[in-house]
Amino acid sequence: MKKQLLIIAILLLPILLKAQNPAGAADKSQATSNVVAASFPDGAPGWTSFLRQNIRYPRAARDSNITGKVVIQFVIEEDGSLSNFNVLSSPSEMLTKEGLRVLALSPKWTPGTQDGKPVRVKFTCPINFTLGPPAAQKPSGNQ
Repeated sequence: MKKQLLIIAILLLPILLKAQNPAGAADKSQATSNVVAASFPDGAPGWTSFLRQNIRYPRAARDSNITGKVVIQFVIEEDGSLSNFNVLSSPSEMLTKEGLRVLALSPKWTPGTQDGKPVRVKFTCPINFTLGPPAAQKPSGNQ
């Protein structure tokens, strides 16, 4: 019984210590800052339009019926340029290359800000490559 109480006390100790704020200490959860997210020119509709106008479904991928979602993470820099591309998932190297090619064409974004100062922002972009009737073989980009 003593052993069980000791184990319970040891498990509860970190919770009890974390719940206490020293006198006069500021609570970080209550601190607020003015944060504005980065955005593509013309917002989400502009981003989707940009992707639809610039992505070209690779012929070999189309001929092999390769479809799926390419997910690419990147950083929107303080000047609005894109950098640090990281492919999180992709069904095909051909679709990955096309997604990266188009992201490299992107115009500068409006950078994110914190307290009025530009900051780097990490962004994740899923690009859906779907096949349909020949007239509808363009991929869609979503935020």
